[in-house]
Amino acid sequence: RQLSDGSVPGEIRALARLAHATLGPQAPVFAGGGSGGAPLTQLPFRSSEGVQQGSVEGSYFFAVAIQPALVALDAELAAVGGAARAGHDDVYAVGPPALVAAALSRFEAALAGLGLHANLAKSACWIDPRSADALEGCRGAVPLGSVADPATGALHYGLNIYGVPVGSPGYVGRTLATKTDEIAGISNKLITTLGSSAKQSLWVLTRRSTIFRFFYLISHSYLSDSLQAAAAFDDILARQATVALGVSVSTDAIASRRLPLPIAMHGTGLRKQVDLAPALIWSAASLALPHLLDTRAADGSVLEAGVLDRPAIAARVGHDAFADMDAHGWRSFLASGSRLGRDLASAWHAMQAELGGGQGDTEVRVLRLPPGSVAPAAPAAGRRPSLLADITGDRERCRFDMLNAEHAAMPPGSRPRGLWFGLGKESGLFLEALPRAYAAFSPAEWAEAVARYLGLPSPVCAQLAAAGARLARSGSQRPIPVEAYGDALAAAPGVAHDHVAKLRHNPALKLLASLARGLRWDVRAARGRGHLWLRARRRAAGRARGPAASARAHRRSRRRAQWHGLGALARADVVRAQVDLVLPHALRPVGHAPLPGR
Repeated sequence: RQLSDGSVPGEIRALARLAHATLGPQAPVFAGGGSGGAPLTQLPFRSSEGVQQGSVEGSYFFAVAIQPALVALDAELAAVGGAARAGHDDVYAVGPPALVAAALSRFEAALAGLGLHANLAKSACWIDPRSADALEGCRGAVPLGSVADPATGALHYGLNIYGVPVGSPGYVGRTLATKTDEIAGISNKLITTLGSSAKQSLWVLTRRSTIFRFFYLISHSYLSDSLQAAAAFDDILARQATVALGVSVSTDAIASRRLPLPIAMHGTGLRKQVDLAPALIWSAASLALPHLLDTRAADGSVLEAGVLDRPAIAARVGHDAFADMDAHGWRSFLASGSRLGRDLASAWHAMQAELGGGQGDTEVRVLRLPPGSVAPAAPAAGRRPSLLADITGDRERCRFDMLNAEHAAMPPGSRPRGLWFGLGKESGLFLEALPRAYAAFSPAEWAEAVARYLGLPSPVCAQLAAAGARLARSGSQRPIPVEAYGDALAAAPGVAHDHVAKLRHNPALKLLASLARGLRWDVRAARGRGHLWLRARRRAAGRARGPAASARAHRRSRRRAQWHGLGALARADVVRAQVDLVLPHALRPVGHAPLPGR
């Protein structure tokens, strides 16, 4: 009805045909079902108007229906410096208490014509405690938003706006703590389900899902409010990551510093939320503040309407402040006394102090600038990385260069130094892989690969070394003591059935061997001059005859195509080795494929 009677803007009215086609036909209505197992029953009437709860188009057309009443509410509150905004069926009104109460009464009356009624049980209100008396005199049946402290039972007042807590420090802290408790429960369930049998899968979920569960709240909360909850979330993430990786990183200082770095910088990409919080809040502010106010021409005409142009905001931010970053930019807002402005300024200076002006030749893109000159938008020439990516990149490059300098200062023969400079950008790619086909690890293999990559003791060899185990060798050669890192086991010559072990535990060589056997080649592995070699020679074969032989030849031709991807797979292998393929001329697509560090 709203779309057809002209009460909504023209750009929305164009949806009338879609609404008629979707909502016009009468539809049966069902009840029951759900998790309780009750049968689904068709009710004795049909839906002739409106939308059904849970339908795909329901929220969209609901927003269209309340748009005229919402615009009127916003205009009424804007006259006194307030505003009205809505997300789906959640409506937020801001302004002087008495005026908001009166405007909401008129808003409810407008919605009543659509068959809608405000649900006071789900409504809430909040105001700064210094103005609490003004709110009490007009809030009527609308309850105060509050949460109870589980320890003392004390009430903290506030409300959630688009899921973000706003209110007293106790309310915000308690709400964020409740969210971390919820995430902890999910994490415990993941650990119980996958921690023993599917560590690689648990790692994928940790890095691709769990780590992002707190981003939204940190990005939209005051930095001083969110740091404690972010630290609690980091503890949850660290516990889950320890189980997923199969090794404890906290016992090694260098591995702990590598953990949050990106994989291309010899890390794992598991960034800490406490560390990201300053960059997240700066990124969120840079996306919001420049678009709050109208953009105006020299004659005062509006070129682009802001999303919340109000006198109080203009006094702190300044109209067109971001059009001239050198003269204005963030300067007015950072000096306005706003709590967010203070948080942004202190966060920026703290991040600059961490860099200390840069380490040697470290590239610093944005943190070299004063906070008032940070460009919030992409230049007209093209899209640049986001401010979050710029800030994080500056800090991570500095930390990587510091680690690089520390390892360069170590003695040339030291194990940490050799490991660090033996790594390449591709060495940690196995941490990105899904546990499928050739990229799948057993839990034991996964823990060994992670330990080798991070320079930690081998989970198996550390236990053997503690028990004084020795590695038996063929003939009269002396056994070799097994040490905690497994280096002797990986490099020892003369071990009986050595080539079998190499083919079994090295994924790249295992793949080479399986393909070679499919092509009817002899496969042998040998140790020479510190390298592992795989030699695959074509067997003598007679001419293929008959349908069965032709089918076998066809299968072999398909396998030949897979050789082209072996170079990339070998380069992604963590184990220091070299693959030598002795192939006929026509099947020599790879040649020598040195691994990282060679």
